[in-house]
Amino acid sequence: MAEPASFEDLDQAIGNVLDAETTSFFELAEMLGLDPKQDFAGADLSGTDFFGGDLVGANFAETDLRGANLAYANLQGANFTNADLSVPSSGYLARTKEIKQLITRDLDLARDLTRDLTRDLTRDLDLARARVRALVFDLARNRVREVGHVRRLAHALESTVDLIRTVDLTHDLDFARVRVRALELDLLRIRDLARARDRDLDSIRAFVYDLTLAIGGGANLYMVNLTGARLDGANVEGAIMTGCTGLSDSEIADLKRRGAIFDSAPGDRSEMRVPVPS
Repeated sequence: MAEPASFEDLDQAIGNVLDAETTSFFELAEMLGLDPKQDFAGADLSGTDFFGGDLVGANFAETDLRGANLAYANLQGANFTNADLSVPSSGYLARTKEIKQLITRDLDLARDLTRDLTRDLTRDLDLARARVRALVFDLARNRVREVGHVRRLAHALESTVDLIRTVDLTHDLDFARVRVRALELDLLRIRDLARARDRDLDSIRAFVYDLTLAIGGGANLYMVNLTGARLDGANVEGAIMTGCTGLSDSEIADLKRRGAIFDSAPGDRSEMRVPVPS
């Protein structure tokens, strides 16, 4: 006897028998992997049809063979020790027929149930596929929405960056304009200072010119501020320049060599007058 490898194999074999369209004992035994001659000792084979079958050397010890059809079967060497080969009573035959009808009905019910289950399973699979398609569609639609939302956010961010850059540029331009105005004011002040400096230089030049004309010897320049004054060529012979400021040591030494007086003694030339230009 070839045993099924597992419970699943056995269950599959029984299912195959239940679904089989044949009632032949030999074919059903083969489907189960059983040896008709050796694997049914002590079994209930009542009412089984062995018509014309090869049962040479079969072991049917303790087997219930009541009502079995053994016509034309080859039973040479078969073992029927304690086997029941009696003719079943009418009640037994009726019960056997009833059992066969019940088996047939159960097989029909099993087939119907299998068909219904298959139909329900097919319907459920179709519903599942439809649900999966709907979910895939929803996911795709949501994905498109998310991508659009991300793109809108990116566009808004880009616009914000551009706005910030524009604001910064405007701020920089405003700052530059303020700076330019400040520089322009500084330039105006510098120009005013330059003009004032020019005026001072003009005044000094005029003073030097007048001084050159006025000094005729003995001029009184006591405590005069000569900062920046040019005395080149001026007649300073005998000019009193005590206390004058704005002259360097070298300029004082030069003026002294040319006759200017920087440290006159008390009482010397006290009555000297500065000639007034006409």
